[in-house]
Amino acid sequence: MPGSEPDLDDLHHLCSEQLTAYKRPAAIMVIDSIPHTPANKVDRKALHALWADAVSRPSDIPS
Repeated sequence: MPGSEPDLDDLHHLCSEQLTAYKRPAAIMVIDSIPHTPANKVDRKALHALWADAVSRPSDIPS
């Protein structure tokens, strides 16, 4: 639902039911939107920067 936060425990449970162990994410981070390059591809550098910023704040480490 737009504007609501997903339940991370439910997401982890769903991943454990649907994915084999090696495909399960080690962590899940919720973001407002996926950054794109001018060529409309996923901007992996911007995603990495978002992740690095999140883990640099110990109180906000994604689970």
